[in-house]
Amino acid sequence: MPPKPSRKSGSASKSAEALRHKVARLERELEIEAALERVRAASLAIHDSSELQTVVNTLFEQMNRLGIPMSSASIFILEEGSKDWKQWVATATTSYSTLFHIPYRNFLILKDFEEARQAGTRFYVGRYNRRQKNSFLKYSFSHTEYRRVPKARQRYLLESDRLISSFALEKHIALCLATYEGEPFSEEINEMLRRFAKVFEQAYTRFLDLQKAEAQAREAEIQLALERVRARTMAMQHSHELGETSYLLFEQFRKLGKTSDQMSIGVFSEDEQYMEVYLTLSGAQWKEPLRVRIADSKVIHDVYQAWKMERKSLVVDISGKALREYNKFRSNVLSSVKNNEQRWVLHVAFFSRGMIIFSGATPEADETVQLLVRFTEVFNQTYTRFLDLQRAETQAREAQIEAALERVRAKTMAMHNTEDIAGTVTTFFNELLGLGLDASIRCGIGILSQADHMKLWTASVRDSYETILHSGTLDM
Repeated sequence: MPPKPSRKSGSASKSAEALRHKVARLERELEIEAALERVRAASLAIHDSSELQTVVNTLFEQMNRLGIPMSSASIFILEEGSKDWKQWVATATTSYSTLFHIPYRNFLILKDFEEARQAGTRFYVGRYNRRQKNSFLKYSFSHTEYRRVPKARQRYLLESDRLISSFALEKHIALCLATYEGEPFSEEINEMLRRFAKVFEQAYTRFLDLQKAEAQAREAEIQLALERVRARTMAMQHSHELGETSYLLFEQFRKLGKTSDQMSIGVFSEDEQYMEVYLTLSGAQWKEPLRVRIADSKVIHDVYQAWKMERKSLVVDISGKALREYNKFRSNVLSSVKNNEQRWVLHVAFFSRGMIIFSGATPEADETVQLLVRFTEVFNQTYTRFLDLQRAETQAREAQIEAALERVRAKTMAMHNTEDIAGTVTTFFNELLGLGLDASIRCGIGILSQADHMKLWTASVRDSYETILHSGTLDM
């Protein structure tokens, strides 16, 4: 008979097995920690917000390396005040992730997620049968960015019997593992999901800090550019300086990374039949303003109508026949300029007396249009002041002229005979000089007689700026 195993050998075997399990757990923990550390390192390496994609890809790559069984993994960006999904998705068969924007609708999958988020739930498992899953997916494949999911993948998802999802939620993000077959994920995998969620929350918080710093730096650049435009417009003395202002606008937009083919300032005439256009073309200031009749171009007329309606901004995208007609109009006023034959886009922001136009061959993002609106608002404030000063100067000038006329009128009314005309001529001449007329002029009064001669009284100025009166007779 073979000898019976001793208690000591049985105990040793159990100890060895326990040790193997302990070592395996430690090795697994080291694997998990190494994966988490790679995600941390990727998040610390980003220098601007555009690099978030790198962290997302690293996260999915590490989850795949750990052998987590999943049909897909998702990262949700939680934005305050919005129920919509901003979702990065990766599958077990891809090495990259895709970003989807999914508007909120009254589907059970979306409702469960939103209720958990609002309740402050940190983890939950969603279980959905074929009908519940497909009602959401069929709608999403037809009406949302999920339509970009490959057709073969769509068929697989629709033909599956169920959807089981584990969600780990943090303040700014949520992570999700999904399977369309089999059982719910084990507690070990769910715990890993929670740990990855915490690490990515830290990474995303750093991303938000970077984004905020970038926004503050950008705003400082914009404020400096706005101040330059404000200062230049404040210094304007004459309307022809608007050409210099259009060039300054072009330069400030270029420094902000927004380059246009043409930057224009258009000012409507008082009767609103014409527009004076001051422009910068291809980075060069146009020397003289253009006088454009509004009725001569449908595009300009449409822009004028938008101004009449007190719109803040407008984008006019021109191509085809409309562009050919507009190019013909442009050639009439800008004969030496080569027109774009494919497409021309006007980005317009309006002010009280006209508009500022940022033009080019391609449409700009809404950010550029909003930036143009901000510049136009600043320009409008200072340009309105310029017009007020012009009006005040005109009124002051008119008051000066009226006062001078009144003094000449009073002198004339005080005359008793022709001998007093000399004094009136002197007064008349001195008032003209007081209004800023050239001192080299001579002015006077001539009185015709019936004897075919004229009696003349004239005044002029010597080099010593002394007024000299001349009188005599001129034969006719």
